[in-house]
Amino acid sequence: MQAIEFQTQITGTREIHLKLPESVTASIAKVIVMYENVEPNQETLSAIEAARNGDVERYESLNALWSDLDND
Repeated sequence: MQAIEFQTQITGTREIHLKLPESVTASIAKVIVMYENVEPNQETLSAIEAARNGDVERYESLNALWSDLDND
């Protein structure tokens, strides 16, 4: 038996999506899901709300973001 460790997101519909490497052949597998219930803090909740409301600065490119960060 071999083991592969993955990290993935659990979706809002409680699904996980995994893609196995090509070296894994068709066979039977056991899947164990380990997760932590992490509650976001107030700062994170405020940031999520601001993003949902469009109250965040947007950049046209990653370079523009890095440039702005370098100027701080």
